[in-house]
Amino acid sequence: MIHQPLASEKGRDDQLLENSLLFFLSQKHRNLINCDHTIQNLYGLLKIMKICSMFN
Repeated sequence: MIHQPLASEKGRDDQLLENSLLFFLSQKHRNLINCDHTIQNLYGLLKIMKICSMFN
């Protein structure tokens, strides 16, 4: 598979982005961390971004 290394690199980038968002929220908006709905919306947005990036 030629695309396998690219996929794993993209996966690492997604993980870094996800960690960065969660870190930002925990530092800047501690009250939002307690709101499950906000976290679910963020994960939904991340999933949409991942799906869109597959077609770019």
